[in-house]
Amino acid sequence: MTHREQSIIEEATIEAENKGPVTTEMSPRPEKDKQQSLKMDDAYSTLNRRERIRLGVYNHIRELLAKPDPRNKPKNPAGLLRLTPRQAFTFSVAFLGWMVDAIDFFCVSMSTTELAAAFNKDPSKVTSAITVTLMLRPIGALVFGVVADRFGRRIPLMVNLFLFTVIEVASGFSQNLPTFVGLRAVYGILMGGEWGLGNSLAMETLPIASRGIFSGILQEGYAVGNLIAAMLYYAIVPNLGWRALYWISIIPAVITIVLAFFLKESDAWQQSRHEISPEQFRATFPGLAYQLGNLIAASASQIEATMGEKNPLPELRDGQKIPDYGKVQGMLIGIVFACIFVLILIGKEEKGKSFTSTSKEEEAVESYNESINEQRALNLEQKPAISSDGAPLSHT
Repeated sequence: MTHREQSIIEEATIEAENKGPVTTEMSPRPEKDKQQSLKMDDAYSTLNRRERIRLGVYNHIRELLAKPDPRNKPKNPAGLLRLTPRQAFTFSVAFLGWMVDAIDFFCVSMSTTELAAAFNKDPSKVTSAITVTLMLRPIGALVFGVVADRFGRRIPLMVNLFLFTVIEVASGFSQNLPTFVGLRAVYGILMGGEWGLGNSLAMETLPIASRGIFSGILQEGYAVGNLIAAMLYYAIVPNLGWRALYWISIIPAVITIVLAFFLKESDAWQQSRHEISPEQFRATFPGLAYQLGNLIAASASQIEATMGEKNPLPELRDGQKIPDYGKVQGMLIGIVFACIFVLILIGKEEKGKSFTSTSKEEEAVESYNESINEQRALNLEQKPAISSDGAPLSHT
């Protein structure tokens, strides 16, 4: 470890030790902490990329080996699920938005065979619509993210839901494959914008401590949409045909649009309208990062198919080689998990970070009040009982 890295670590260690356990003294002075934080940021900025990675790895290992802070009591998981009516309604609309997005997307996957027969094309040609959809999602994330950071989350979310509902209906009227692929390309842009809009609106409304569990629940809206799309396919296509699938599948989207009309704008965005800070890009960056991942994975099915065919299983089936898709998928998943592990290891922890500029002051006051209450309770436990004549009572 270099001298510069060691210097940064020593300063961080001294700062942590100086804070010490909870006492009856006042909590650390915000101005002093701010100056110390600025000093640490300046020192950190002088490190090069390699030194920052090494320092990040060291700090993560140090945190893992450190004794748990007795002040950080584990929260009751059931308590994290308690939301106010406004928070619950906002999250529900965001969940439904992501769900109907998935319903419309998986309608293509479910009806590939019927589309190929209707357009007189091979199924592999029809699946190009799926690839185009995935490739164009980052554009929607960028466009709608910028619009949401400029004009708010609520109205762009409603517009997004309305537009991809229109595209879904139009897809059912397609008379040839180029028209269908073109409509799905536009749908890909709209689909890319929905995640950043709904996610930012929900996370900015939810309590800080509940964001982790609800972000996972929100993502499951995609799986629920897949399940509903499958149910709609088996209920509609055999009886009414593939076109009816695209027309009927918009019903959940229409319901979501009506509910979104009653949403309230994000308080965090209302506050950031008068600031120039990274928080202004919260609707842009999460959605864009997510959709860039989809862009990278757009050709994953073709890669898996090609590598599986080149690496078949040792046994034959009816004299034909069997592509080993399992091995290929396992290799790709292993690479992805390795990359995620490295990023988590060197990344910065932001647990408990609030989305409002006044949050630090509010958290400081809350932390101070909690420490005072804990100390008072401790003093009461240690204080001896007093009799009526003023003499302390002994415990037997």
